[in-house]
Amino acid sequence: METSEQKTLDSYRQDQDGNNNLEAADGGNQNTGSFRKQATGGIRRHLTQDANRETEPKYMPLRRKQPMNLRVRVITALVFGLVMAAFLVPALWIPWIALILFSVIALIGGSEFSAAMKLAGFNHKPWVVPLCSLIAVFLPLIKIGFGKKEYLVWTSGWTGIALLLPYLVVGLMVTLIVIIPLVRYGVEALTGALVAALGVIYLSYPLISAVAILYTLPAGWYWLLTALAVPWISDTVAYFIGSSIGTNKIVPHISPNKTLEGALGGLIGPIIAMMIWLPLVLAQKSKLIVLPPTGTLLTYAVLFGLLLGLFSQLGDLFASALKRWAGVKDFGHILPGHGGLLDRFDSAFFTLPLTLLLGLLYFGV
Repeated sequence: METSEQKTLDSYRQDQDGNNNLEAADGGNQNTGSFRKQATGGIRRHLTQDANRETEPKYMPLRRKQPMNLRVRVITALVFGLVMAAFLVPALWIPWIALILFSVIALIGGSEFSAAMKLAGFNHKPWVVPLCSLIAVFLPLIKIGFGKKEYLVWTSGWTGIALLLPYLVVGLMVTLIVIIPLVRYGVEALTGALVAALGVIYLSYPLISAVAILYTLPAGWYWLLTALAVPWISDTVAYFIGSSIGTNKIVPHISPNKTLEGALGGLIGPIIAMMIWLPLVLAQKSKLIVLPPTGTLLTYAVLFGLLLGLFSQLGDLFASALKRWAGVKDFGHILPGHGGLLDRFDSAFFTLPLTLLLGLLYFGV
């Protein structure tokens, strides 16, 4: 009579012989054998693992996380807007208060730029970009002083030195930024020096334009508000239209999320905004100097809105290219959900010089 242990041993041997026959029928094909193992994951699972499945965390779909991210972005945007208002609203009566805001942008933005370029391997002195950008903020005041002198751009005297002098000084600083490291360290320092020069140009010219708009243009505070608000309008409209109906990618090698539909929305939004803002606010605040006919105003509004919307998106794309070049997702982390300070002003850095030019053309300078 066979014992129970002998029966178990015989059944085990029969199972092994059956497996060997199957492998022989396959002709020793290792791929087939491995395929059979893949069907069960290649391992034997114990009952205890299946019993503990209920204790494992459940998978949460990605779309459930999006509202949280959107909520963080909205809260950050509201707080950021309040901080901006704390500087810009008093600047309507006391212009130098806005200089504090511009100085903060120069220092933090310059530091973020240098840190990002350092990560990319472009070595340069980290204080060069923020310090030169800070100096640039106060360069227009060499000629016009701290008092608001709107007449500078429309009196008969030649006042171009008030705008030209800061740009020439920045050009001199950029030249020194390139030459000094080249002389001291040789050609190995040229790449880092050129990157630092790029950072100074990238921050300084927009900040100089902001000061010139505020201090020299008639109704300059309202023109400055235009340069800062239009990028926000363009970005907001482009985001919601692009995320809703956007399908056609335009520059996936620079910004994969940019779509043609969103870009068109980013142009239409500023045009509509300028068709309301220019005739009702900008024109009325400067009507003692110049007041074009209604038809001309609407033509200006469409043209200004189109150009500002276009340059706003170009500024965003340029910043995306810089970040991709440096290998970073954001310039910083000071604004949760938005990145760094440069990530919030990348579009405005392109609209500020354009707004100054459009203002000068509007007043016939």
